[in-house]
Amino acid sequence: MTPALPPSAPMAIAVENVSALAWCRIGEHLVFLDVVRDRYFRLPPQSESEFLAAGENSARGGWAQPDFLPRPSDWRRPTKTSAAQEIGTFNLAKVARALWIERRIETRIASTSFRKILENHRRLVERRALRRDVLSGQGGAVVRSFGQTRLLRSSADRCLPRSLALSSNLAAVGDATFVVLGVSLHPFRAHCWVQHGETVLNDSVEEVLRYTPILVV
Repeated sequence: MTPALPPSAPMAIAVENVSALAWCRIGEHLVFLDVVRDRYFRLPPQSESEFLAAGENSARGGWAQPDFLPRPSDWRRPTKTSAAQEIGTFNLAKVARALWIERRIETRIASTSFRKILENHRRLVERRALRRDVLSGQGGAVVRSFGQTRLLRSSADRCLPRSLALSSNLAAVGDATFVVLGVSLHPFRAHCWVQHGETVLNDSVEEVLRYTPILVV
C-alpha cells in the first residue's frame, strides 16, 4: 500500500465506490482510503465542505470503514507500549522465523489485492485467535522476536507487511490483535501498527498517537 496522496479527487470517486471507502476527519479535513483501489485521496475543498455540512461525518463519529470490513466494536485507542518488544534474550531461530513470515507476507501483498489481503487477515484472526484480555507467554515471545528483526533488517517503509506478519503469527498462538492503519496531514503520512487491547506491540504509543486511525482490521 503506497502512502501517496493526491491533493484532491473528484467527489464522483467517493460516490462511485462508497462501500469500499474508509475515511477519517483530521481537524477540518477529510482523508479517504479506497480499499479496492488501494489508494488514499482527498476531496476538492467545495466537496469536502459539502460532505462536512451534510452531517454524515458527525453521525459516524468522524470515522467510517467499508461495509465488508466494519470497525471492530471492541477496538480502543492505544494507551501503552508493550514491554515485550525490548525485554528478553536474542533468539536467532525465532528471529529468523519472524523474518521469513514477514517476507512471505510481502510476497503475498505483491500478488494479491489489498482488499483480499485485509479480508483474509481478518478471517484468520477471527478463526484462530480467542485470547483478547492478556497476551500469552508465547505471544510475548513472538512480539519480542519481531521487535528484534529490526537489528537485522530495517523496518522503514514496511509497516504494513510487518504488522500483518506479526498479527498473523500471534493468531497462530491464539492471541487476537488488531492491525491499525492511521494517517496524518501536513505532510501526508500513512502508518500501520498492531494492537492487543490498548497495547501497541510493534511501535511506541507516542509514535502511533501522531496518526488518526482510518481503518482497523
